Amino acid sequence: MDPTASWSPVYNTVLMDPATREREGSVRPLLLEALLDGLRGDAPSRPSWLIGGSGTGKTATLCQLEHRVRDDESLRERWLVLAPSTALLGLLDPAELWETLLAALARELVRAGELREAAAVQAVVAALPGGDAARRGDAALWSLGAWAEGHRGLVLCIDDAHLLASAVVKALGDVASHTRLCLVASSQGEPPASVATVLDDAGLRYHRLGPLSLPSARRLVRQLAAAHATPELARVLSEHPARFRAVHALAADTPRSLALLTHVLAAAPDAPGHQLVERVLDLRSPSFSARLEGLPPQARRVVLALARAWEPSTAASVARRCSMHVNKASAQLARLANAGVVEKVRLHAVQRTGFQLADRGLALWCLLRSGPEGRLALARLARFIERLHSPQPKPAPTAPAPGGGGSLSMFRSRSWRRSADRAGLLGVDPVAGGNPRRAPELTAARLADAGSLPLTSLQQLEGALPGATDSAEPPSWHSARVALRDLVEAGQAAEAYALMARTEAGEHWRPVLEALRAVIGGTPDVLLDVPPEQRAPALQVLELIQPSGG
Repeated sequence: MDPTASWSPVYNTVLMDPATREREGSVRPLLLEALLDGLRGDAPSRPSWLIGGSGTGKTATLCQLEHRVRDDESLRERWLVLAPSTALLGLLDPAELWETLLAALARELVRAGELREAAAVQAVVAALPGGDAARRGDAALWSLGAWAEGHRGLVLCIDDAHLLASAVVKALGDVASHTRLCLVASSQGEPPASVATVLDDAGLRYHRLGPLSLPSARRLVRQLAAAHATPELARVLSEHPARFRAVHALAADTPRSLALLTHVLAAAPDAPGHQLVERVLDLRSPSFSARLEGLPPQARRVVLALARAWEPSTAASVARRCSMHVNKASAQLARLANAGVVEKVRLHAVQRTGFQLADRGLALWCLLRSGPEGRLALARLARFIERLHSPQPKPAPTAPAPGGGGSLSMFRSRSWRRSADRAGLLGVDPVAGGNPRRAPELTAARLADAGSLPLTSLQQLEGALPGATDSAEPPSWHSARVALRDLVEAGQAAEAYALMARTEAGEHWRPVLEALRAVIGGTPDVLLDVPPEQRAPALQVLELIQPSGG
């Protein structure tokens, strides 16, 4: 038995065999269909440029494009796909680029069984003029264009163009002069201006590959689960949608990270959400470590300082963390921003430009490795996002006291217990970890009186916050949401903030704390100063507790 039979590449899609690639399907179906539609039209095909970070699906999309053109009879009659990207690494001048593409054309013709055409192309390669490289390159490019005009159009799939020599990338603009040469390139950043200017005249289309939406992420995981015959994953997605939503928000919003999540879920389908986040980020350690090690020492210090701060930071605060002069820190931040490692953001409190890591996966991975505090903060956020999107539980049955008094469930509230104790209703302190032990004098009449003690919205909020109950049941976000909305409507957002800030709840439910800050500040712009991972759930909380029109 082949020991690699069940292994599916995650970091290098080109290693997939065609059968696996077809079985796993497209990671970005809308983008793939847009590219195919461009090849189906009668008008000259426009060049396309895919822009996205590592793991966003660039290589997988180009591989799927090649497969779909070969599999579609009408497209196969009109186009031939050349995808020699790995062979282009290390090339230094345009002549080598066009010669390599001619050689790739000959190989494709051999694969298609068109041996006579392949021999004719090989003869053209052998007859290219020697000596002057520019003349040789022009002849090779002209030969490609002439073959495409006389036979079938050529789709030139150039992956990871940012890894190629600048002269080679610049030469890609020359395909615009040949109507039957269709360029589909990808890179982690914008193409060079010299290339973009030429290709824009030919109608260059940019496709920016950002994070996958939640429905797209679910579709991809179900697709991968079906491809690898792991139906258990479908059960996990249907039974624990809030858990998947938390993991998607923090660690699995790109095709590569979702492929890793599929492997993690197959091994531990019932793991808590925060553990799934940690495992997916840990599996991406080789990629993240390589990116950090590829930076100069001072740039690496700046990146780590930004990651461990978590929130967007000014150049001055980065300089303090790095024990570096502010001018030197600003210069490093500017270089990192130009390289796409760091992005500029607007800060609210200081009315200045801030900086944060552009790759949020890298930011959370660094936070996870910063120590127990970082790991705990990430775990708390994952738990809260899961709780925020969990369905509202059915109310627990209560035992009303005689005479229509309150319910025994009130014993779960510390606020109520303190009030009842001050009223002399409890003979002894509550037993830790359980319900209070009732003294003999706690009669039915007194219990009815205790149940009728008024509870303010602040007391209701305190009873629902993390750490506010001694029971093993988790705190109720839904109860807290009702109390928070009442407090905001009553103009007591500051009191609610003070209550949460002086307890552990402010750490467990930081998005709630940030949403209250936005209410007190009178603008959601306050949330510009918090990490994107905290900002998104804080905005959702703000929508839930802010009165309509508030």
